[in-house]
Amino acid sequence: MIPWATAKSLFDLGLTDLALFVLNSGVQQAAYLSTEAVVGMSNAYNDIGIMLLYNRQKKEAATKIFTLTTQIHPSFLAYFNLAVIALDDKDYQQATAYLEQSLQLEDNQATAHAALGKIMAKFLPDPDKARYHIKKAIELDPNLEADLAAWKKMIPDG
Repeated sequence: MIPWATAKSLFDLGLTDLALFVLNSGVQQAAYLSTEAVVGMSNAYNDIGIMLLYNRQKKEAATKIFTLTTQIHPSFLAYFNLAVIALDDKDYQQATAYLEQSLQLEDNQATAHAALGKIMAKFLPDPDKARYHIKKAIELDPNLEADLAAWKKMIPDG
């Protein structure tokens, strides 16, 4: 059985609880798979979570799937997506934790640095971290400079 394919079909049928059960069972199978297969499985789970999140389906189910994804294989994308959900819920502490985990796995994420910079500039004020993350985001993606200019102005001089 391919858990993510089965689960996608179950989600399409509106059988969310059964789909989550199948995905949870798949996590147990991951221990017996090759590294390549585990990474593929993790990516497939992440894709299902994104589908649920962006097709306006249950955010709660997407959160569970992204969490399962991280149990299969550490995935910077899964942690980033968990941060997106936490930001949507205005849970800035949790979003910060997820973004930091994501950046530990892949530091070259301009969007993650930008999000952390914004959080540290306004919601959990930490001027040094805000400056660092905004600067890093612009270094990684100079196209973000215009968007981050207003956020840079919010940071007190220090």
